[in-house]
Parts: sequence; C-alpha cells; structure tokens
Amino acid sequence: MQVEYLLFNLVILSGPMFLSFMQPTYFLHRWKPAWLSVFVVAIPYIVWDSLVTGTHWFFNGAYTLPFRLAGLPLGELMFFFGVPFACLFSWETLFKPTPRPERKMSLRWLRWGMIFGLVPLGIALYLWGKQYTGLVCFALAGGAAFDAWSESDLLLMPRFYGFLLLVIGLTMVFNGYLTARPIVTYGRAYQLDFRIWTIPIEDFFYGLSHVLWCGVLFEKLKERAPSTVAYPSTHRMLSEASVG
Repeated sequence: MQVEYLLFNLVILSGPMFLSFMQPTYFLHRWKPAWLSVFVVAIPYIVWDSLVTGTHWFFNGAYTLPFRLAGLPLGELMFFFGVPFACLFSWETLFKPTPRPERKMSLRWLRWGMIFGLVPLGIALYLWGKQYTGLVCFALAGGAAFDAWSESDLLLMPRFYGFLLLVIGLTMVFNGYLTARPIVTYGRAYQLDFRIWTIPIEDFFYGLSHVLWCGVLFEKLKERAPSTVAYPSTHRMLSEASVG
C-alpha cells in the first residue's frame, strides 16, 4: 500500500516520543536540542537526497504516496526526522553516563584518520564513478571534523562506539526491511555494489554519518542550555542497580 513508507517512519518515531514522558527514559527536557539538531542536519541531507534521487536510488511507487516534495515522498522526508530523533533518544537514555563521559585521547588518531583518510578516498571513489560511496566518505570525514572543531569529542568516548553498534544493528533491521520489500532500490553503477543481505554497504556508513552529525550538534546545544531535570538516565539507573 502506498502509505506503507509513511507508516514505517511513524512506527519508528512513536516509541521514543511515548517513552520521552516516562521514567527512567524521560527525554522531554531534551526535546529542544534534539529536535533542533535533527532539523538542522536534515537540511543538507535532504538536499543531497533530492539531488541524487532518480540516479543513486529510487522509491517504489507501490509503497509511497504519489505526492513529492523536491522529488521525495513524504515517507522519505520523515525518515530524516524520525530516525535521528530515535537515535538521539537512545544515546541519551542508554549510553550517556553522568556527570561527564570519559574521553580516551588515544582515539584522537582514529578521528584524524577519518578526517584525512576519507577525503582522498572519497575523491578517488567519486572520480571512479562510485559517487554514492564517495559522498558517504565526505559525510563521515565532515562529521569527524565537526566533532573535533566543536570539541564535543563523541569519537573520543568509548561508549559512543557501543552506540554506533546499536545504530548498525538498527540499520540491519530497518534498512533491511526497506531494501528487501523493496521500498527503496539503487543505481548499482554509483556504489561498490557490495551488500549485507539486501543492504548496500554504503547505507551503513550513510546512517553513521547522519547520526554523528546529529549527535555532535546535540551535545553542543545541550551545553548552551543545560537541563535542571533530576531524572537519571537509564544507563545510570542500571549501573546503580548492579552495584546495589
């Protein structure tokens, strides 16, 4: 049915929205920085999506509403808001320790490697014709550079890599559904055409880059407007319970 992609995104968003009002997953006090981060980062990603729709990927009319904005179905537009919001919810409630997360300076080398290694790799892949793969490299390198410049230092936090593993797992579930159905199909010439199940390998790194940009901006906005809500995170409550 044509409303399927839209319903898919509503299901993803409904859980975090509902749990935002509950303890111990209370997230309502973080809605302002979360939604602002999601909206700001959505702009370049939607522009990117709009420019390559019809070449790098396509949307199956059997599962998407006929209305298009900038060439994109409503379900695709909602994807850039519901999915990153759900990821920020998971980061804050499951992976964010208090008061200040540990940073490992040894991980700086990984971050610098991403910045200076992915840019030339992206250029080479783009010139080779693998434009989707090259653009994903640029997006990841940009996210790492933003993390360093802003001093959010997510890439220096060991817990952030646990969070990224969760994102990869969710990508397997949700992108697996979208590509197996298929709601989204791809122009194979513009990617490496290496797949995990039905998911192009580029989709995993595309999602990681999106989450990285949102997470870095979210952390900076939280610094500018700290919350006084006393509800502990799920992570802290679980840790205290295990100690007790």
